[in-house]
Amino acid sequence: MLLVDDLRVAYGKILAVEEVSLEVDERELVAVIGANGAGKTSLLSALMGLVEPRGGTISFRERDITRFPSWWRVRLGLALVPEGGRIFPDLSVEKNLLLGAFVVRSRRGLVENLELVFSLFPVLKERLNQRAGTLSGGERQMLAIGRSLMASPKLLLVDEVSMGLMPKLIPEILGTFRKLRGERGMSVLLAEQNAREALQVVDRGYVLKNGRVVLAGTAVELRENDEVKTAYLGL
Repeated sequence: MLLVDDLRVAYGKILAVEEVSLEVDERELVAVIGANGAGKTSLLSALMGLVEPRGGTISFRERDITRFPSWWRVRLGLALVPEGGRIFPDLSVEKNLLLGAFVVRSRRGLVENLELVFSLFPVLKERLNQRAGTLSGGERQMLAIGRSLMASPKLLLVDEVSMGLMPKLIPEILGTFRKLRGERGMSVLLAEQNAREALQVVDRGYVLKNGRVVLAGTAVELRENDEVKTAYLGL
């Protein structure tokens, strides 16, 4: 589904992502784990077209999208859940969700997507007319995910979904992505600093360090890797 080859991202003279190659298959959950500043957000921003790469290619379903604008990538089936559950705080929950559906062309599709969001996060239906800025941290994260799902994505890019959440909520939120894969056939690329929780959910993973992929393998292989245990799992 997604093939990234030798991707490089820079801000001025500072390289944030260097020669990164990775792939995500259909119906696959993949994690990119790494410490704060490893380049995870820069990688997802490049995949979504929010920053222009200095080199390399990005292919989505065998189509080169390296230079495509963000809105066109959304039409093709990519969507981003931004870091920190960023939403539009002064708008209602309903308006936040509808903003995510700008590529949906039918009333039926809109209703189906709303039903999906409410089935995953019933609290959003209860808060529909509430100003988004008054939601709790967990509810904001749910809204950020729900807004992205309103675009009917085939591949969901998720940036640090656990950031700011109460620990007890993290497995619940991450478990949502397994449901989306099982029920909707969706693929997910999850960038996470919380390697312990991420590697319980995904099929495979990449370890990003100083903008480079330094390890790759199945979730089981990474959980059992001594370097990962020491640096990311606290073992």
